[in-house]
Formats: sequence, structure tokens, C-alpha cells
Amino acid sequence: MSKSREIESPQTRMIQLYATLYRQRTISFPISSIRTLKSQLGGLLQSGADYILFNAFKAVGRDDAKSLKDLGVNDEEALLNALSHIYEAMGWGNFKFQEVDLKKTTCSIVVRNSFEALNHSRTLKPVCYIIRGHLTGALSYIFKREVPVSEVKCFAKGDSECVFEAKL
Repeated sequence: MSKSREIESPQTRMIQLYATLYRQRTISFPISSIRTLKSQLGGLLQSGADYILFNAFKAVGRDDAKSLKDLGVNDEEALLNALSHIYEAMGWGNFKFQEVDLKKTTCSIVVRNSFEALNHSRTLKPVCYIIRGHLTGALSYIFKREVPVSEVKCFAKGDSECVFEAKL
């Protein structure tokens, strides 16, 4: 009998990375499950669903930034760079932190292929509550103060990409 060999896929490596980063078991969901979750929450809670998702992922963002710091990623630039790579590896989109100005305390985050916006029908308002919440929590932890983040452009609204503005 031949011994079966596991195929090492990018997804397997990603799950191993998260297990190392978070020091716990990591799971993932297909995008259709996230769409169902948002739809069910919206059906039950209407606009309250957006508030719950934002705040839940704000807490997750703080925890994730703390995990990165605990692993020795200490300066702001390195933390922002690590976050952009993690977001991309998780399939959340392609993140670019731009115009980071610590003196003016502002930052723009451009997200191409946002999993939330791509998975949403055309709308009149921004829809990336999970991403905005996670960014708010992570940036607040990194900069040691509450950092409001707003979504000023959204692909689901017809914009070419999602853009977030942070007040550091």
C-alpha cells in the first residue's frame, strides 16, 4: 500500500499561517456563506445587522493587530504592511495603505476586489462593514487611540474600487 501524500496548496499554507499567527485553530468559509450570513442578519435586524458586523469585526481587528504585535511586528509601517498581506491572503481583496501622514493624522486605504462589495448587488451606499470594522479596530490598536474609518467609495455603488479614509 502506498502512503497518501497531502497536496500542499496555497490555501493549506494560508491556514497554517493563520494557525501560527493566531495560535489557534483557523477556519474559513466560502463567500456564499458570508453572503448568506449577511442576508440572514439583515432579514432579522435590518440596518442593525450592519452595526453588529461593524462592531464585531472592530473587536476582531483589535485582536488581530495585537496578535501581530505579540509576534514582534512593532512599528506602524510594518504593521500596516503585514495587515495588507493578511487581508489579501484571506481573500478580502487587494489592500493598499496610501497617503499615511502621521502629522496630519490621516490615511487612505484603497481596496480592489473587496469581497463584500463584489458579493453585493448595486446599491446607493457603501457596504463593506466587515472590512471597515476590522480596519477601525486594527488601526485603533496600532495607533493607541480610537481611529474612525469611513468608506468614501465603494465598488457596490459603481465606484472603480473601495476607498476608506482613516483619521489617525
